[in-house]
Amino acid sequence: MTRHGSETQARPIVDVVLATYNGAEFVAAQIDSLLAQTYRSWRLLARDDGSTDGTADILRAYQTRHPERIILVVDDDGKLGYVGNFSRLLSKSTAAYVALCDQDDVWLADKLSLSMAKLHALERARGPATPLLVHTDLRVVDRDLEQIHPSFWRYRGLDPRSGNDLNRVLAQNVATGCATVFNSRLKDLCLPVPPEAAAHDWWIALVAAAFGSTDYVADPTILYRQHRGNTIGAQSFLLRHLLARVVEAYRDLHEFKRRLHGVFTQASVFRDRYADRFTAENMMLLNDFAAFPESSAPRRLLYALKWRIVPPRRFYWLTLALCI
Repeated sequence: MTRHGSETQARPIVDVVLATYNGAEFVAAQIDSLLAQTYRSWRLLARDDGSTDGTADILRAYQTRHPERIILVVDDDGKLGYVGNFSRLLSKSTAAYVALCDQDDVWLADKLSLSMAKLHALERARGPATPLLVHTDLRVVDRDLEQIHPSFWRYRGLDPRSGNDLNRVLAQNVATGCATVFNSRLKDLCLPVPPEAAAHDWWIALVAAAFGSTDYVADPTILYRQHRGNTIGAQSFLLRHLLARVVEAYRDLHEFKRRLHGVFTQASVFRDRYADRFTAENMMLLNDFAAFPESSAPRRLLYALKWRIVPPRRFYWLTLALCI
C-alpha cells in the first residue's frame, strides 16, 4: 500500500484510546507522534491509572494545549489495571472507529492513514455492519529508538494471515493492540472486556476472528519500544532464541504455568460470554481448548493436532500442550 501525505478531505473521526500508568519517561513522545499524524480526524481519550511519576501532569499539560484533540477520562474508581483501564476507555468512545495506543511507543506519521485506508477497503468487502479489525506490523526498537528488528512479525514468528482463524487466535494473538484500528461494531461487541482476559487486545482479536473479519497492513507503522517497564513487550520466537526461552520458562515454572492457564481461562470466559453466537464447530473447538488444563498430556496433544492450533512448521504450542 502506498504511503501518502497530508489528508485533503474530511475523514471519519478515530478515537485513539491511551491507557497510562507511570509512563512519564516516554508518553510525551507518543502524544507528539499522534499530533504529527497525516490523518487529522482523530481525538485522544486518555485515562491515567494512578501514576506516581507525573504522567497525569503531562496528560493535563497536553490537554490544556490541545483541548480540541485530547479528552481526559477522570473518575473515582482508582486503579483498574491494564485490561480494566483500556476497557473503561473503550466504553467512553463514541466515534465510528477506535485505535488502541500504548504510552511508550512512537507512531510513524502515516500510521492512521494506512490503517484507515485498509479498514475502509475491508468495509467495502464485508460491509460496515460487520465487526472489523485492521492491524499493522511494527518496528522493534530499544528505549532510545534504535532498531532491534525491522519487523515485529518476523521477530516473533507471527503470521498475520492467521487473524481470521479462531483456532490459531485462541493460542496466540497476532494483532498487537497498539497496531490495531477497528470499527465501533467490534468495540461494542467486545465490551466489557472481562478481567479474566489475558490481554485486552487478545480479547478483541478473538471477537473479530469469531464474528467478524481481520485484515492487515504489511508495513510497520510503529516504533515499538522495548524497555524494562514494558507490560508485555516483544519476545523473539526465532529458532536461535527458542531453546533459551524454554530453559528460562522452566526456571520459573510457576509463572510459566500461570500465564498458560490464563490463556485457557480466557478461552473459557470467551466461550461462556458468546455461547449463543457460536457455530457448532466453534463451540466444539472452544470446549476442547478450555478443557486443556484438566486433560491428560496425550489428549492435549490430540486436541492441538485435531484443531490445528499451531502451524505445522512451529512446535511451540505443541510443546506447551505437553508441559501444563
